[in-house]
Amino acid sequence: PVINIPQTAILGVCTIIPRPKDLGDGVYGFVPMMGLSLTYDHQALDGGEATLFLKEIKEQIENLSIRLLRVPSYELRVLGCLCPERAKYQ
Repeated sequence: PVINIPQTAILGVCTIIPRPKDLGDGVYGFVPMMGLSLTYDHQALDGGEATLFLKEIKEQIENLSIRLLRVPSYELRVLGCLCPERAKYQ
């Protein structure tokens, strides 16, 4: 991502795609993964703060499924979270 004035940072989000991963005990499987990139103005933000922000975003996304379990399935369909193409990766 490219920063345009007056922005101080921009978060780039990649597509969720299944990627191979070692699941332990010699078992390999495909898990959904998404890339994140954060571009920020070093004059406005410290690198440590930007790293903590990106880490927090990562943790919130990883724990999103736990929060969604509390939402009835009909509400998830309204939000577009249960489309047939994504269902095989969830």
